[in-house]
Amino acid sequence: MLVESCKSVSSDKYLSFFLKDLSTLYGRSEKTVKAYNKDIIFFLEFLNSRNSGAFDFGKPLTTTEIRSYQNRLRTKNLSPASVARHNSSVRSFLSYLFQEGYAPEDSSDLLLSPKRGRSLPGFLSAKNIASILDSMTDDSFLEVRNHCILELLYSTGMRVSELVSLKRSDYKPGLASLKITGKGNKERVVFFNKRAISILDDYIPYVDLKAVEGVNALFLNYRGRALTTRGVRYIFSRFCLTIAAGKKIHPHMVRHSFATHLLEAGADLKIVQELLGHKSISTTGIYTHVGIDHLRSVYNDHHPHGKSVK
Repeated sequence: MLVESCKSVSSDKYLSFFLKDLSTLYGRSEKTVKAYNKDIIFFLEFLNSRNSGAFDFGKPLTTTEIRSYQNRLRTKNLSPASVARHNSSVRSFLSYLFQEGYAPEDSSDLLLSPKRGRSLPGFLSAKNIASILDSMTDDSFLEVRNHCILELLYSTGMRVSELVSLKRSDYKPGLASLKITGKGNKERVVFFNKRAISILDDYIPYVDLKAVEGVNALFLNYRGRALTTRGVRYIFSRFCLTIAAGKKIHPHMVRHSFATHLLEAGADLKIVQELLGHKSISTTGIYTHVGIDHLRSVYNDHHPHGKSVK
């Protein structure tokens, strides 16, 4: 699972051990392991440059070394989010070294991440979603497929990566729920509403007709092969020019809308967390800020003096 070796770093064996554990013990995806690998190699090569050779983790890291590393990150003109990601990768690695007995001290606490503003996710109103879905036509394979994609994303709150990984064999006619595997190999159940079931049942015959031999993907491109996440993004770029009347929308915006509309309708935050497949409820919590206009409306409608508040 080691993506690339750190140049002249004897401690890269520890990195190999760490990456292997990330994959096998903690179920991190290959993409995540690659990101950790890249960040930690940058850190190790920085330490090497300061020590004129491979750094020895048998001795404690100093505050000066850590601060110098963070200054080096700043010279790369990285965004606060990227710096935080680098620090998180290195912090996990340093903690691992100590826990496994490869380092005498846990130096992970020496790393300080910059504060990041958390932007609110873009979303569409329920009226916007309904308008777009109602305007879609179903006169061809691609039209039915595109309608099905949008309906399914909004019905389930699935990530695009989860959508394109669905197999034809996963769906049975009229099925109202489905078990899928999300990030970190975490399984969860997603639900289809009546509209999603109806358009899926219309789409399935096209899949059976168009799929190239050996292809078991539920969502196909025009060649009959498995649709990719890039393909879905392209489909949404076409939405912007046609049915969405120029409004910039992207696939993840539908997931944001799914979560926002559930919370505005009174769904419990923990339930929405489970439906989205979030590991931490703090990730789901950002959606509680999105529906402020709805909260104000509820307040105005139900507080004794609320109707005078605008």
